[in-house]
Amino acid sequence: MKNRIAFVLMTGDVIGFFLTFILAYSVYALRLNAYGPDIIPSIFMWDLIGLYLIGALGGILYFLQKGHYRPLAPWWQQVKQICLYSLCSLILFGFAYFLIKGSASRLFVVATWVSLIPILMTSRQIVRKILIKEGWWGVPTILIGGFENAIETIYALKSESYLNYTITQVVLPKGTDEQFEKFNEIHPGYAVSKKTPKFEGNEFVVICPDRRREIHLDKLTQKIIDAGSEFAVIPPIEGFSYYGLQPYFFFGYNIVLLRRARQIAAPFNAIMKTAMDRIGAAVGLLLLSPLFVFIALKVKQDGGPIFYGHKRIGKDGKEFKCWKFRSMVTNSQEVLEELLANDPAAKEEWERDFKLKDDPRITKIGSFLRTSSLDEIPQLLNVLMGEMSLVGPRPIVQDEVHYYGDKIKYYQSVRPGVTGLWQVSGRNDISYDLRVYLDRWYVRHWSLWTDIVIIIKTVFVVTRKSGAY
Repeated sequence: MKNRIAFVLMTGDVIGFFLTFILAYSVYALRLNAYGPDIIPSIFMWDLIGLYLIGALGGILYFLQKGHYRPLAPWWQQVKQICLYSLCSLILFGFAYFLIKGSASRLFVVATWVSLIPILMTSRQIVRKILIKEGWWGVPTILIGGFENAIETIYALKSESYLNYTITQVVLPKGTDEQFEKFNEIHPGYAVSKKTPKFEGNEFVVICPDRRREIHLDKLTQKIIDAGSEFAVIPPIEGFSYYGLQPYFFFGYNIVLLRRARQIAAPFNAIMKTAMDRIGAAVGLLLLSPLFVFIALKVKQDGGPIFYGHKRIGKDGKEFKCWKFRSMVTNSQEVLEELLANDPAAKEEWERDFKLKDDPRITKIGSFLRTSSLDEIPQLLNVLMGEMSLVGPRPIVQDEVHYYGDKIKYYQSVRPGVTGLWQVSGRNDISYDLRVYLDRWYVRHWSLWTDIVIIIKTVFVVTRKSGAY
C-alpha cells in the first residue's frame, strides 16, 4: 500500500511538472504571437526541453528525499520545500540557460518556476482527494506515552487535517484508573489501555512520555523497528514549544541541543518584516483598488461615512485608529446601548467577547463585508502608515487588555496585524484564552515563513467564511 501511494503521489507531481511547462510555454508563445506568427519558435526547442527535464527530475528526487511521497509528510513543510526548490530552480535554470545561450526569454524562465508552486500544491490536493475517495489515504496511529502528553498530542494530530491520522489505540503504561476516566472525558471514543500491542508493520507509533524514563525507549523502539513500523518521539517538555528550534547533535552521545531561533525583535528580522509589510500593502491596495472603489460606493449609499476608525492598542501600548469600511448603522452606539439594557444574553456575550453574533447594528452590505472580511481592506492603509503589520496579533481595545494579564507584553512588542494566527485558527469560534495563547505563540516563534503560511491560510479561511461575524 505504501508503494502504491508513493507511486500515485509521484505521478501527480510528474503531471504537475508537465502542466507547468505547457503553461509557461503557452504564455511565452502567445507573447511572441503578438509580434507576428513567423516569430513563434518551434515547439521542439530541445535545449529548453532538456534543461526542464533535468530540473523536473531533480525536483522529483528532491521531494522523494524529503519524504513528500509518504503520507507522513506535513503539508506546510511540503509547501515550504516546494517554494525553496522553485526559487533555487529559477536561479539555476536561468543561469544555465544563459550559459548555453538558449532562445527562450526571461518571461518563460520566470513563469515556469513561479507557476510550479501553485500547480504542485493544487495537484497534490487533488491526488489526496482521489486517494481518500479510494480509501487509500490515512495514517493508522498508535499513541504510547503519559497521560498529559498524550492528551496534547491528540490535539496536535487532529490539527493536521492533511495527514488524516487515524488513532487506533492509546497506550498509557503508567496510567491510573482516574486518568483513564479523565482521558475518555477529554477525548472520547479512543481505545485506551496499559498494554503495548503487537505491531504489525503498517502503523505509525507516536511515543509521548510525560517524564524521562517513564518508558523504556530502547526496547520499545527496537520492537517497532523489528515489526517494520515507523515511529516518532514527542519529548516531555511542558510550557515550551519546539517550533523553530535548531537541533545540534553530539557524536557518540544520545543528547541533542536545541537552540532557539532569533525572535522578531532582532534588527534584521524587523527590517525584513517591515519591508514585506510596506511592499505587500502597496501591492495589495493597487490590486484591490477596483474592489475598494466599488465597496466605498455601496457603503456610501445609506448616506453615512465610508470608513469607520476605532481606537485600538498598538505596539508599545500606543493607541491608533484602526480603519475599516463602515459596516454598521450610523447610530450604532444608541442601538447597542438599548440592546444591552434589554437583552441579558446579549450583554453577557458582549462583556465576554466584545462582539455579537447576531448584531442588529450591522447593515445589509455590512453583513457581507464582515463575513467575507472585506471590511478590513482599509487596514492596508494602517500598514502603510506603520501602525499595523500584514500579519500579527489582532488589534484589541483598551477594555480587552486585562484578558492578557502579564502576557500583554507579547502583544505590545509587535504591531497588530490585518490577519494573524487567531484568524486562521477559528476566529470568533475560539475562546479568548486560546486567542491570547496564539498571540504569544506567534510572537515567540515568528519567522518570514510563519507570516507567509498565515497569509496563505487566510485566503482559505476567508473563502470558507468560518468564524466570521
